[in-house]
Amino acid sequence: MWIWEGVTPYLPPKAIELTLADLSHRSAPASRLAMTYATPPLVPIPWPRLARSARAAFALLGEPILGVMAPDVAESMLLGAGFDLLADTGSIQWAHDLPLARTLGYPFRSERLAVAERPVGG
Repeated sequence: MWIWEGVTPYLPPKAIELTLADLSHRSAPASRLAMTYATPPLVPIPWPRLARSARAAFALLGEPILGVMAPDVAESMLLGAGFDLLADTGSIQWAHDLPLARTLGYPFRSERLAVAERPVGG
């Protein structure tokens, strides 16, 4: 089991692809990967200036946001690395499924969790 949490937004897409390929290469059949990633828009508020300000703030902290991706891109990267996607959920679903998380559904709606598996015989 690999847990890759809170990292991909700070990596360029090529680094994400290379890391996934390395994890896949090092994984036994039926190994699983739990990977969080951020989707656009990173700031879920309909004010473009605020989104630009948030990106600038991350950059000033030395952590520019480079790896924001749509769910279909995340799935494509996982498949390309040899993983089968088992689930891809976001905070809106977590808030619905977990009553204690309801207040966190909206502010973190750009965060997602993909769970993938290295196929047996793959």
